[in-house]
Amino acid sequence: MEKVHAEKETPIKENGLSKCVLNIGKLKLNLYVDVTSNDSAGLVIRSYYPLEPGDILDFKHHMEAGTGIVKWSIKEEDNNFIAGVNFVKDQAQVCCI
Repeated sequence: MEKVHAEKETPIKENGLSKCVLNIGKLKLNLYVDVTSNDSAGLVIRSYYPLEPGDILDFKHHMEAGTGIVKWSIKEEDNNFIAGVNFVKDQAQVCCI
């Protein structure tokens, strides 16, 4: 019998760094974001990358959902961005944005 090695999934924790993938057309950009608030509907995150409403993020290590859409973004004085991300339960919601 063949052994299968699975990547250990770590849930997103409040006030912690999380890896996500920003999908820009065919381009996929790996980002590390600081999760400042986390619930079943979505996240509030801090990022050095300028996220905009409508951006699609894939969180590979989240217990609730994997894909989210940036709903709002605010630039801070230190050139970081705070963004609200809502999770998408149905992938059909993502294709139509």
